[in-house]
Amino acid sequence: LDRKNYVLDYGCGVGFFSKIFDKKRYVGLEINKKFLLRAKKINKGYKFLELEDKKIRKFKSKINAVFINNVLHHMSDDQINSALQFLKENSKKNSKLLIIEPLLPKKIFSLQFLLKALDIGNFMREKEGYIDILAGVKILKITQAKFGINDHVVILGKF
Repeated sequence: LDRKNYVLDYGCGVGFFSKIFDKKRYVGLEINKKFLLRAKKINKGYKFLELEDKKIRKFKSKINAVFINNVLHHMSDDQINSALQFLKENSKKNSKLLIIEPLLPKKIFSLQFLLKALDIGNFMREKEGYIDILAGVKILKITQAKFGINDHVVILGKF
């Protein structure tokens, strides 16, 4: 994703990653109202909406990229399918999709496993599990990366 894209940040939290995108070409969506209030306070000039806000529809003709970072491992398969359908319906055809998700730790007695337990992400998957749930997405590239001490899958795709 680059600054030319009009980005929908799905599950933006407090807008931590909003600053890497152009203020005029960004909208963050979040379900947690407290996070939204904080995002609006600390990221002046950026647009943030509650997930249920119907105003997202007015951005459909602009959004050509979706960013999902550390969100899917908090969602069941059905919730992910609903979210992907929602994202397809609220973005342009052939929109880019960038997903970054933590991988299920290989060792039970590890710092990674402790962080997984503290994260409360009950649906953390192995790489293949994320690929399987993204059946409706055209996957262009998959890589693995280590951020901090955790291994993550990075998926670039298109709707």
